Amino acid sequence: MNKKGFTLVELLVACSLFLIICSVFSLNIKSSKDLLKKAQKINQARMTLQSSIEAARLEPTNLELVQTKISSDVYILRSKYQ
Repeated sequence: MNKKGFTLVELLVACSLFLIICSVFSLNIKSSKDLLKKAQKINQARMTLQSSIEAARLEPTNLELVQTKISSDVYILRSKYQ
């Protein structure tokens, strides 16, 4: 019984661990992509809001701001006169 190599049980355990590790990495990659997309949406909204604020500074002070929905959780404020 002093044969070199892997037994079937050792091979099954190694394959199981490999599959678990691969699934954890794929879930991490998916959640990272989702976070990146959300960060890009927030950055786009921030840039739009900043340009709206800069444009509003050039206009008269009696402005009315209108809230605009970009996505389910991102809103921007724009001048009513744009």
